[in-house]
Amino acid sequence: MLLPSLRRLRRGPLIDDTRGRALYEHMVRRLEITGPGRGEPVARLSGGNQQKVALAKWLALAESG
Repeated sequence: MLLPSLRRLRRGPLIDDTRGRALYEHMVRRLEITGPGRGEPVARLSGGNQQKVALAKWLALAESG
């Protein structure tokens, strides 16, 4: 979900995990993405939740900038 936003989540040469997790949790709550667990691959989510993840990628990009 955060791949398009990685450039904006950088802190120097590293990724700021705290900001990344916060953005991820925000998008999961905002779009009400549900599934068996946070670490599950997107392919194991329902079709509707897979669509929400695709949408979240681009909404996260807009919000992180």
